[in-house]
Amino acid sequence: MISEDVLSTEYLGQEKLVNEITPVVSVCVITYNHAPYIRECLDSILMQETDFPFEIIIGEDNSTDGTRDICKEYADKHQDKIRLFLRRPDQKIKVNGKKTFHFNFIEVLNAAIGDYIAFCEGDDYWLVKDKLQDQYNLAVNYYLDAVFGRTYHLRNDTQYEVEDGYFETGKINLTNVNKNQWLFGHTSTFFVSKANILDALNDTLLLEAAGANNVVFYHAIKNNNVGFIKKFLSVYRHHSGGITKSLKSSSEFDLHAFNKYHVYASLYSKSRVLRGSLAYYKNLEGSSLIHCNFLSIREKAQVLFYVLSSNDRLLRIRLKKSFKKKIKQIMQKI
Repeated sequence: MISEDVLSTEYLGQEKLVNEITPVVSVCVITYNHAPYIRECLDSILMQETDFPFEIIIGEDNSTDGTRDICKEYADKHQDKIRLFLRRPDQKIKVNGKKTFHFNFIEVLNAAIGDYIAFCEGDDYWLVKDKLQDQYNLAVNYYLDAVFGRTYHLRNDTQYEVEDGYFETGKINLTNVNKNQWLFGHTSTFFVSKANILDALNDTLLLEAAGANNVVFYHAIKNNNVGFIKKFLSVYRHHSGGITKSLKSSSEFDLHAFNKYHVYASLYSKSRVLRGSLAYYKNLEGSSLIHCNFLSIREKAQVLFYVLSSNDRLLRIRLKKSFKKKIKQIMQKI
């Protein structure tokens, strides 16, 4: 149920053409200070060619760089497609004392009324006109809870591939996923049934997660009923305004790592799928926290045992860096 307080912030009210349709898919866009990118994002969604109606729900999180004005411009022009929600500063939810995007993210999902929900954050964009149609067809034909796809990464205006294309198009078996894979489909390719999204919204972990996409992903795949499209559907943009890039101090990085450790550990405790992947990422984050007091002695021992019994290079690098920080802290006290 969407609160009246949130509904009152729907730009242009609830009598637009888009409010009169029954969308099959709701495309959810959260955006904050994405002025250089948001047009490309919205244009890539508006270009979708489908044989079903879809709505675009934008949550604009009180940007300071002109993003809000651009979103209003698009909402004015596309009243048959766009529902825009304008957030206030006092609506932000704090996690560990820091303001986050969580309120905006959760309320955009709450506002969605489609049978399926797709995601595209304001600094990412889609590549192909049949992205939604292909995912919908696969989901319906195989009765799937979720469908993912491939993503290009964009850094310094250079597009490159990452090793995420392990699956052929069709329904996939999660038991075949390598342990060092978790988000095998980037958030910009998420296409998830509303029922599974409701499960995620009812999970209290969603309010605590540093990356809420991990919680949504878990609820999307938990029934081992997912599909994959082996073609590039989207672009994930790396830039200085991203969440991890905005962390300014070592303590902020440590807290962010601990939040992720906590989420992976919590999901691992209740998961029936991808337990190897969850264990790997839990210990990957834990190995970067040996130097601080975020982890208990027991947790540190468990992480050490996991890393030392593994041949994974990244785990060992993280652990080595963490021990170097610990030695530096000790030396500074001498």
